[in-house]
Amino acid sequence: MTEGENIFEQTFDPIDTREQKARMRRAFSRVGWAVLALTVATNVVSLAFGIILVFLGDTQLAFFSDNLLYFNELIVALSVLAGALVLIGMPTCRPSKRKAGVGEFLVYLCICFAIGWVGNFIGNTMLGVWNSTTGNEVTNQLAEVLSLVDPWQMAICTGLFAPILEELFFRKLIIDRTRRYGELASILISAAFFGIFHQNFSQFFYAFGIGILLGYVYCRTGSYLTVTFLHVVFNVIMGVLPSLMAPDVLAFLEEYVQIDAANAEAMMELIGEYAAPLLMYLAYILIQGALSIAGVILLIVMRKRIRFEKNSMLSPAEQRKAAIVNFGVIAAFLLLIGLTVNTLFTA
Repeated sequence: MTEGENIFEQTFDPIDTREQKARMRRAFSRVGWAVLALTVATNVVSLAFGIILVFLGDTQLAFFSDNLLYFNELIVALSVLAGALVLIGMPTCRPSKRKAGVGEFLVYLCICFAIGWVGNFIGNTMLGVWNSTTGNEVTNQLAEVLSLVDPWQMAICTGLFAPILEELFFRKLIIDRTRRYGELASILISAAFFGIFHQNFSQFFYAFGIGILLGYVYCRTGSYLTVTFLHVVFNVIMGVLPSLMAPDVLAFLEEYVQIDAANAEAMMELIGEYAAPLLMYLAYILIQGALSIAGVILLIVMRKRIRFEKNSMLSPAEQRKAAIVNFGVIAAFLLLIGLTVNTLFTA
């Protein structure tokens, strides 16, 4: 048997639907416990780091603050290991490997942009409604953290380390171990966990949507490297590039608001001084918008070509119920939902 070969046809034994439901519940429950272990480890290790910080001197504290994202990725790596240990021994059903061409990759990337834009709009809009209704001042916590760290540190961590770890756990490990019970259920559960694991209300919607796309791409290509590279490119374009351009744009805005509106000469002089970064940022916005629109169109055009391997004698409704209604998945979701909701009350 070759690496990455779909082993479903070779290992599946005809069994009655009751037994298959039980097996499916056990498999997804174990995945839920793995996500729970990942979440608990992340928060426990983060708490331990926080306690250690209390006893650090100014020099060590400054070093930690200056390398915040590196320490964060180390925590995630340790947590992924904890979650992976729970999954050891589970049988796998890897998708068949198929190389994705450049054109196909660009199509997936455009759809990523579309999902990211729509999901981000939904998340920020609902967060705004929440703030205006409750009087709270909940913000996009990720954006705040990224604005405080070195841009190149952010590029390495957000653009490279995070996609490697997230794709390893939420796509490679989870889907390989649940795909035999139906691709759609496997992809939806992995995407839901991926979205809610961010524990940030403003990120959930686009992370969930992109998680579905990345799961689908993984099932169609069988390539961890392909989905990881797709995730890397998306993070770099949507997160890293605007952060690198932000300092100049913010500096321009700070100076612009201080100029008298009637002083046209001063305004033109300021615009001329910041012409290059402003034009780069404008071009970035236009290109991102064009790619997002292209992604929406491509998704509409290609929707009938989307397919999921059933890999099961259960109906789709039975698959969804077995994937969700089990102790592990319910426990993991309850914990993550609680942590996410808690952020809505934290200014």
